[in-house]
Amino acid sequence: MSEWQTSEPNEQRKRLRKEEGDENKRKEEAKKRKEDEEVEKKKEEEEEEKRKEEEEEHKRKEEEEKKRKEDEHKRKEAEQKRKEEEEAEGGGGAQEERDLLFSPMHIGTNWALLVINIQEKEFHVYDSLRNKDRRDIPQDVEELRIYMKGKHIDSENWSLRYPDPCPQQGSGDDFAIFTCKYMECLAHRDTQGFPFSQNDMLTERAKFALHFIKAYFNAQEERSERI
Repeated sequence: MSEWQTSEPNEQRKRLRKEEGDENKRKEEAKKRKEDEEVEKKKEEEEEEKRKEEEEEHKRKEEEEKKRKEDEHKRKEAEQKRKEEEEAEGGGGAQEERDLLFSPMHIGTNWALLVINIQEKEFHVYDSLRNKDRRDIPQDVEELRIYMKGKHIDSENWSLRYPDPCPQQGSGDDFAIFTCKYMECLAHRDTQGFPFSQNDMLTERAKFALHFIKAYFNAQEERSERI
């Protein structure tokens, strides 16, 4: 056998082994590429799932915050309604509250309270300086009679009275606080001697100031919630 004849099978075997190795390499590369693609796909799926979870969590928090604000608003409305009902009960009921209409009057340099007593068909004046002889009080009442007549309420024969008791002020400028206290006591039917006097004015001024401050901040808070 010649040298050429023996070398040809060897070359052929080498070529076959090389082709087989190349094929295995291609298969391994394809397998690795597929594995990398699956890893990348899984990573993208995990990121997408995480993004959805974050969106759901954000949405859940927004809904919880919205519900909290709605509940807080409902609670405040219920509290306000409860207070109004308590005030109505303390004042003898809604029907009795309509029996008295308050009309503060500016008399000269001070304030007084004109009360339209629907039930008794009278006009009552509560004045901390008792200006009974002031002509502007009857004049104001006459103007009120005209207005009421326009509303189909005949008050022509209603009398003008200055009820007692009526706490009086000392010197100073407490007439506005006295006027507010008259309304407060009458609204609550707490007129047995009117439980206040000049000595209570500093305390009453502080109470009114605190009330207005609270009302202001409550209004600001409700306004911010609506926004």
